Amino acid sequence: MSWVNYHGHSSFCDGEEHPETYIKEAVKLGMPAIGFSGHAPTKI
Repeated sequence: MSWVNYHGHSSFCDGEEHPETYIKEAVKLGMPAIGFSGHAPTKI
């Protein structure tokens, strides 16, 4: 059984890592999808 997470936070809001870090881990775990939901826009 696979699972997905569409509610992740990256370093672009209050998460700890760059989105690529989470994506690579999701691939390792065999997740078919991952999504990010920021709290507010930030300057890059």
